Amino acid sequence: MSTAFRSLAPFLRTARQGLRANPINPLQSAFSKQNTSGVLNLYRTYAVFERSKPHVNIGTIGHVDHGKTTLSAAITKRQADKGLANFLEYGAIDKAPEERKRGITISTAHIEYATDNRHYSHVDCPGHADYIKNM
Repeated sequence: MSTAFRSLAPFLRTARQGLRANPINPLQSAFSKQNTSGVLNLYRTYAVFERSKPHVNIGTIGHVDHGKTTLSAAITKRQADKGLANFLEYGAIDKAPEERKRGITISTAHIEYATDNRHYSHVDCPGHADYIKNM
């Protein structure tokens, strides 16, 4: 999304509401009670992620059909049993129809899970040399 669109988003939102029976002023909505700082709310806000554990990035790389995606699915299964992750089966990791049809990973997949001591961000990479450029 471009910066120009993000800066116009609050005004576009109020433009749609201006077509209603009781139109509202765009400046009034920008300086509304939700925005108590007095600064225009022109940027998108995100939820704050609290990092209570050290973060570790992991990537599985290897040759074709050596079990990279299967290993990723097995890790999520074990951690889901402990309540530290959402279980993702093999088909959920390789989401694209072409990947399912051919039974190979074409693009990278991102998985998150945790242990008692750490939070992991896991990237499952393709094994075919032709698809390494997708990384």
